[in-house]
Amino acid sequence: MEKIFGEEFAVFVKWLGQLREQTKETEPDFEKRRALLREALDGFRLLGKVQYPKVWLDERAAKTG
Repeated sequence: MEKIFGEEFAVFVKWLGQLREQTKETEPDFEKRRALLREALDGFRLLGKVQYPKVWLDERAAKTG
């Protein structure tokens, strides 16, 4: 996964984990914690494209074509 998403994503996920632990320690109310974490994720988007191997695409085309 690190190869796909890169080092920055790994650092981001680690930061989220630390933020989660910190809010668990400082905010006893579950709904408030949830709101804080959702706010931290506001603006996060995972955009991408799936690229399949040519051999699979060729085999698929042969079966359907």
